[in-house]
Order: sequence, then C-alpha cells, then structure tokens
Amino acid sequence: MRKMKLEKINQRDPFNQWAAGQTVFCLHCDCYWLIEDTAVDPDGLLECPSRRATPMDFAPVPWWREDLTLAEGPSASEHKWKNEPIRGVPGKYQHLPR
Repeated sequence: MRKMKLEKINQRDPFNQWAAGQTVFCLHCDCYWLIEDTAVDPDGLLECPSRRATPMDFAPVPWWREDLTLAEGPSASEHKWKNEPIRGVPGKYQHLPR
C-alpha cells in the first residue's frame, strides 16, 4: 500500500520525486509530515493531511519560509536550512514554528 501511494504521489507531482521516509512541507498550511503519511480523500485523490492542498503544493524544503531557509540559487530546489533541518514524525503531521 505505501509503495503504491508513493508511486501515485510521484505521478501527480511533476516537480519532485519522493522517497519513503522523506519529509514533506505544505505551501498552504505550513505543516509537515512523512511522504508515506500523505492523506487520501474519499475520491482517492492525494492531499495534505490538513486537507488543504494537493501534491502540486508539496515541497522537500519550506522555501517560502525565509526565517527557516536560505536561498542558494533562483529555484526552490536550491534552498537549504539556516539551522537544524525539521523532520517529520511517522504517523503524525505538525505545523512549522511561527
């Protein structure tokens, strides 16, 4: 099941190729979780656990949070953490610090 969900996420996300155990950050609600804990709605569509976004809005680093990340180039994939990276916890989603 988890492998099937991961394959489905990678099919729906043109920007990232996710791997099991990878932390995901949501652009819309500032939450994070492990990729395998991505929610599935009643119609079988993938979404953020807070039910506010689809895989198009998922990112491996919260590039929009300048208080947490530094840009090293023009694209979102060229961001790095200012401090210790924030990591997801299995079976749980959390919000980024304010």
